[in-house]
Amino acid sequence: NEKDGMKIYYRDGTDSKVKELKFTFTVKSTLSSIVAILDDVPNYSKWVYKLGESKVVKRMSEKEMYYYNVMDFPWPLSDRDMISHSRIFQNPKTKVVTSHSLGAPTQLSEIEDIVRIKVLEIKYIMKPNFDGTVTIDYYLKSDPAGNLPAWIINLALEMGPTETIKKFREMLNEEPYKSAKIDYISEP
Repeated sequence: NEKDGMKIYYRDGTDSKVKELKFTFTVKSTLSSIVAILDDVPNYSKWVYKLGESKVVKRMSEKEMYYYNVMDFPWPLSDRDMISHSRIFQNPKTKVVTSHSLGAPTQLSEIEDIVRIKVLEIKYIMKPNFDGTVTIDYYLKSDPAGNLPAWIINLALEMGPTETIKKFREMLNEEPYKSAKIDYISEP
Protein backbone atom coordinates (compact mmCIF):
# COMPACT_ATOMS: atom_id res chain seq x y z
CA ASN A 1 0.00 0.00 0.00
CA GLU A 2 1.48 3.37 -0.95
CA LYS A 3 0.16 6.76 0.09
CA ASP A 4 1.72 10.25 0.05
CA GLY A 5 5.16 8.84 -0.66
CA MET A 6 4.86 6.39 2.22
CA LYS A 7 5.03 2.64 1.81
CA ILE A 8 2.76 0.93 4.31
CA TYR A 9 3.09 -2.71 5.34
CA TYR A 10 0.97 -4.78 7.72
CA ARG A 11 1.42 -8.16 9.30
CA ASP A 12 -0.57 -10.15 11.80
CA GLY A 13 0.49 -9.49 15.37
CA THR A 14 2.62 -12.11 17.08
CA ASP A 15 1.05 -11.72 20.53
CA SER A 16 -2.16 -9.84 19.74
CA LYS A 17 -5.05 -9.85 17.26
CA VAL A 18 -4.02 -6.35 16.21
CA LYS A 19 -1.91 -6.02 13.09
CA GLU A 20 1.65 -4.72 13.28
CA LEU A 21 2.56 -1.79 11.04
CA LYS A 22 5.63 -0.65 9.17
CA PHE A 23 5.82 2.67 7.32
CA THR A 24 8.78 3.60 5.13
CA PHE A 25 9.25 7.17 3.93
CA THR A 26 12.08 9.54 3.00
CA VAL A 27 12.54 13.09 4.27
CA LYS A 28 14.96 15.88 3.40
CA SER A 29 16.52 16.36 6.81
CA THR A 30 19.47 15.84 9.09
CA LEU A 31 19.51 13.02 11.63
CA SER A 32 19.74 15.64 14.41
CA SER A 33 16.48 17.30 13.28
CA ILE A 34 14.63 13.99 13.42
CA VAL A 35 16.06 13.08 16.83
CA ALA A 36 15.27 16.58 18.14
CA ILE A 37 11.57 16.04 17.36
CA LEU A 38 11.53 12.56 18.92
CA ASP A 39 13.27 13.95 22.00
CA ASP A 40 10.84 16.87 22.47
CA VAL A 41 8.16 14.94 24.36
CA PRO A 42 6.09 17.91 25.63
CA ASN A 43 5.41 18.91 21.99
CA TYR A 44 4.34 15.45 20.74
CA SER A 45 0.72 16.61 20.63
CA LYS A 46 1.65 19.00 17.79
CA TRP A 47 2.27 16.06 15.46
CA VAL A 48 1.05 12.79 16.98
CA TYR A 49 -2.52 12.00 15.89
CA LYS A 50 -5.16 12.36 18.65
CA LEU A 51 -2.57 12.81 21.38
CA GLY A 52 -3.94 14.75 24.34
CA GLU A 53 -1.04 14.89 26.78
CA SER A 54 2.62 13.98 26.68
CA LYS A 55 5.31 14.39 29.33
CA VAL A 56 8.66 13.01 30.40
CA VAL A 57 8.29 10.81 33.48
CA LYS A 58 11.97 10.23 34.12
CA ARG A 59 15.08 10.99 32.09
CA MET A 60 18.07 8.73 32.75
CA SER A 61 20.33 10.36 30.12
CA GLU A 62 20.05 12.35 26.92
CA LYS A 63 19.55 9.02 25.11
CA GLU A 64 17.17 7.28 27.51
CA MET A 65 13.87 8.21 29.20
CA TYR A 66 10.42 7.14 30.26
CA TYR A 67 7.58 9.20 28.83
CA TYR A 68 3.82 9.24 29.29
CA ASN A 69 1.10 9.80 26.64
CA VAL A 70 -2.68 10.06 26.77
CA MET A 71 -4.58 9.36 23.54
CA ASP A 72 -8.01 10.87 22.90
CA PHE A 73 -10.40 8.11 21.88
CA PRO A 74 -13.80 9.04 20.44
CA TRP A 75 -16.80 8.88 22.77
CA PRO A 76 -18.13 6.45 24.05
CA LEU A 77 -14.69 4.79 24.24
CA SER A 78 -12.35 5.46 27.13
CA ASP A 79 -9.15 7.37 26.46
CA ARG A 80 -5.93 5.33 26.50
CA ASP A 81 -2.64 6.03 28.17
CA MET A 82 0.80 4.50 27.89
CA ILE A 83 4.24 4.76 29.38
CA SER A 84 7.21 4.09 27.12
CA HIS A 85 10.81 3.33 27.90
CA SER A 86 12.66 4.98 25.05
CA ARG A 87 16.31 4.64 24.00
CA ILE A 88 18.20 6.16 21.06
CA PHE A 89 21.44 4.80 19.66
CA GLN A 90 23.54 5.27 16.55
CA ASN A 91 25.67 2.77 14.67
CA PRO A 92 29.09 4.50 14.40
CA LYS A 93 29.92 2.84 11.04
CA THR A 94 26.65 3.14 9.09
CA LYS A 95 25.41 6.28 10.97
CA VAL A 96 21.97 4.62 11.19
CA VAL A 97 20.06 5.95 14.22
CA THR A 98 17.47 3.81 16.02
CA SER A 99 14.88 5.07 18.47
CA HIS A 100 13.30 2.14 20.30
CA SER A 101 10.39 2.47 22.74
CA LEU A 102 8.86 -0.36 24.72
CA GLY A 103 5.76 -0.22 26.88
CA ALA A 104 6.49 0.17 30.61
CA PRO A 105 2.90 0.00 31.91
CA THR A 106 3.77 -0.35 35.62
CA GLN A 107 6.01 2.76 35.75
CA LEU A 108 3.04 4.91 36.92
CA SER A 109 -0.17 3.91 38.66
CA GLU A 110 -3.25 3.59 36.49
CA ILE A 111 -5.77 6.42 36.32
CA GLU A 112 -9.50 5.91 36.72
CA ASP A 113 -11.49 6.00 33.43
CA ILE A 114 -8.32 5.73 31.31
CA VAL A 115 -7.35 2.35 29.87
CA ARG A 116 -3.64 1.54 30.15
CA ILE A 117 -1.98 0.20 27.00
CA LYS A 118 0.25 -2.68 28.03
CA VAL A 119 1.50 -4.06 24.70
CA LEU A 120 3.59 -1.43 22.94
CA GLU A 121 6.65 -1.29 20.75
CA ILE A 122 7.64 1.68 18.57
CA LYS A 123 10.78 1.84 16.48
CA TYR A 124 12.16 4.54 14.21
CA ILE A 125 15.13 3.41 12.11
CA MET A 126 16.74 6.38 10.37
CA LYS A 127 19.08 5.60 7.48
CA PRO A 128 21.03 8.54 6.03
CA ASN A 129 21.24 8.43 2.21
CA PHE A 130 24.25 10.78 1.86
CA ASP A 131 22.27 13.16 -0.40
CA GLY A 132 20.66 15.23 2.35
CA THR A 133 17.78 12.79 2.77
CA VAL A 134 17.01 10.20 5.41
CA THR A 135 14.86 7.10 4.91
CA ILE A 136 12.82 6.29 7.99
CA ASP A 137 11.30 2.93 8.83
CA TYR A 138 8.60 3.38 11.46
CA TYR A 139 7.37 0.22 13.20
CA LEU A 140 4.36 0.09 15.48
CA LYS A 141 3.11 -2.80 17.55
CA SER A 142 0.38 -1.86 19.98
CA ASP A 143 -2.76 -3.25 21.50
CA PRO A 144 -5.11 -0.54 22.76
CA ALA A 145 -6.50 -2.95 25.39
CA GLY A 146 -9.99 -2.75 26.81
CA ASN A 147 -12.87 -4.42 24.98
CA LEU A 148 -12.37 -3.07 21.46
CA PRO A 149 -12.88 -5.54 18.61
CA ALA A 150 -9.63 -6.10 16.69
CA TRP A 151 -11.30 -5.27 13.35
CA ILE A 152 -12.16 -1.73 14.53
CA ILE A 153 -8.57 -1.16 15.65
CA ASN A 154 -7.18 -2.58 12.42
CA LEU A 155 -9.42 -0.21 10.43
CA ALA A 156 -8.08 2.80 12.36
CA LEU A 157 -4.48 1.63 12.20
CA GLU A 158 -3.65 3.33 8.93
CA MET A 159 -5.20 6.73 9.56
CA GLY A 160 -3.47 7.56 12.84
CA PRO A 161 0.09 6.83 11.68
CA THR A 162 -0.50 8.38 8.23
CA GLU A 163 -1.65 11.66 9.79
CA THR A 164 1.18 11.49 12.36
CA ILE A 165 3.86 11.08 9.69
CA LYS A 166 2.42 13.93 7.59
CA LYS A 167 2.65 16.29 10.58
CA PHE A 168 6.08 14.91 11.53
CA ARG A 169 7.36 15.84 8.05
CA GLU A 170 6.02 19.39 8.50
CA MET A 171 7.73 19.70 11.90
CA LEU A 172 11.11 18.93 10.27
CA ASN A 173 10.90 22.27 8.44
CA GLU A 174 10.16 24.26 11.59
CA GLU A 175 12.52 25.67 14.19
CA PRO A 176 13.98 24.68 16.60
CA TYR A 177 14.11 21.30 14.84
CA LYS A 178 15.26 22.36 11.37
CA SER A 179 18.64 23.64 12.55
CA ALA A 180 19.02 21.36 15.59
CA LYS A 181 22.45 19.91 16.32
CA ILE A 182 22.59 17.03 18.78
CA ASP A 183 25.97 16.27 20.35
CA TYR A 184 25.70 12.51 20.36
CA ILE A 185 24.44 12.26 16.75
CA SER A 186 27.07 12.11 14.03
CA GLU A 187 25.84 13.26 10.61
CA PRO A 188 27.09 11.46 7.45
